[in-house]
Amino acid sequence: MVEKGLLDLPRIKYWENALLRYDDMIENVSAAIRIGLHDDVPTLNAWLAPNSVQNLVATTALYFTAMRYSGVDGSMVAAKPKTPQTLAQLLQIPRDLSIPEQDLVNALSEMVTEIKASYPDLPFELKIDLDGNQLRLDGITQNQKITDFKLKQAPLSEILSALVVKANANAEVTSAKDPKCKLTWLVDPNRSTDTILVTTRAAAKKNNWQLPPEVAVE
Repeated sequence: MVEKGLLDLPRIKYWENALLRYDDMIENVSAAIRIGLHDDVPTLNAWLAPNSVQNLVATTALYFTAMRYSGVDGSMVAAKPKTPQTLAQLLQIPRDLSIPEQDLVNALSEMVTEIKASYPDLPFELKIDLDGNQLRLDGITQNQKITDFKLKQAPLSEILSALVVKANANAEVTSAKDPKCKLTWLVDPNRSTDTILVTTRAAAKKNNWQLPPEVAVE
């Protein structure tokens, strides 16, 4: 991690003020990045505060200069995350997700793209499917708006649970375990263990599907 490298750098006034903020800069940029397809072309974009790019570029240059003159190993910056071997493992790995405004269907699609980019050697074909027919029966559209959503270092299972709450039409619902929360998620019982299904609580009850503890009614 960047933070580990910073701890080993010499404390020099010239770069100290910038480098002490560098780890937060990297985290903020990572949280703001969105990955998707535009006209079948992979696209990466991010909404950043004014002067963010200039500050990040300048501080990155300072960081590598400091490493070069201090003997710190730069490999700590790009530590490769351990690839989960199963969907169950992936669901427990903390990650960041920030959605200023996005449709539910696109938010889920982009999240899958980001996960695959983070783990190019993922040994299974991850999918997150929306149960469109069941959503329509409950008056929920696949284009349900997600706004002002942000979680940092939360397991994927927690992120999915927070997303179904955010996309729920009833503003009084604050927990994915609330029986009034119409949306829910589970590992798709009719397909493979690599597919997450976002469906309705009514459909799960009708089909006797077992919901994960994150969304099961207490």
